[in-house]
Amino acid sequence: MRIRQTTYERLLLLSGGGLSLAMQELLNLDPLAPVLTRAHLLALDRRVFHVLAALSACRERRGSWHHILF
Repeated sequence: MRIRQTTYERLLLLSGGGLSLAMQELLNLDPLAPVLTRAHLLALDRRVFHVLAALSACRERRGSWHHILF
């Protein structure tokens, strides 16, 4: 798996609940709010966590970020 360095940095920025907070603020502006339930927003955070965990596992197998990030 290879991803851009900037994508990895964005995932780090949005980890730890940052994605659900950003989405909630954005979606609160929608006239149909609430568009997503709290459970859906938390699922987004879990997905970011799983992607970062997979990237970390790849780094451990490969020994460095060099083979994963470009």
